[in-house]
Amino acid sequence: MIYTTEVFLLEDCALELAEKISSSDIAQSYLINQYRVRTTDETKQKKTAFLKAKESFERIEAYGSHAPDFSEKRRTLRKAKRELDMDEAIADFRVSETSLQDILDHVG
Repeated sequence: MIYTTEVFLLEDCALELAEKISSSDIAQSYLINQYRVRTTDETKQKKTAFLKAKESFERIEAYGSHAPDFSEKRRTLRKAKRELDMDEAIADFRVSETSLQDILDHVG
């Protein structure tokens, strides 16, 4: 590849755009909400409960309704998923994630 001044100008523009996006309010909100999800004890407990229920259900999922406690484990999984989805930190994170993704999609 031949490097010309145009290539360097494009690189500078790309770096400037990346800096503007990462310092925007939406990106900062995303980072704050991501931190909240990772550090809030209640959210971590809900996530752990969901992952345990998911693992338990996945073990018997292949057997379908023939497996013992299939309906109960599926119900438990759905309940844990709903609890996780209704968590305020998770909801805020998903909203900010979608906003940031919209900007990135528009730029892309």
